[in-house]
Amino acid sequence: MYNATEQLAEINKAGYDNAVKLAELSLEKAERLTKLNWQAAKVALEQGVYSANAVAGIKDVQEFVTVRAKITEAGVQNALGYSRGVYQIASEAQADFSALAEQAWAAYTKGVAAWVEKAARLGARSGRQRGQCGQGQHHHQGPQGSVSRLNRNLKAEGGPQHR
Repeated sequence: MYNATEQLAEINKAGYDNAVKLAELSLEKAERLTKLNWQAAKVALEQGVYSANAVAGIKDVQEFVTVRAKITEAGVQNALGYSRGVYQIASEAQADFSALAEQAWAAYTKGVAAWVEKAARLGARSGRQRGQCGQGQHHHQGPQGSVSRLNRNLKAEGGPQHR
């Protein structure tokens, strides 16, 4: 028997499940980004301590130029590493969210197609039950005649009715 309430409950459950999956993915990516930020902060602090010690031990201009170049190079490498980490997390998040959206859309369209197929079967059954062959004999009634037949079938099956 066709039950619209059950079908709506299934749609709601699918929406809830997708919301939970989205929340899990979001939290997972936020956790990874937080770990990356903590790691970057730790490296920056260590680099700051190293730089301060190196600058404190400078004795001449040539040594200052060399230390400055090393500190700059280390800073650039750290920034590049951080940028790569953020890019990787963002790319993975985008791929995961896209896959979830595609999966949800496929499930939704499958559900709608099943509902349309069921409604069409009920509409065809209505025409046969009334002794019509379904070959255009009811076309003179227009769309309202079709909707009325569909409503009678849905009512008999316990489904929603359309105006």
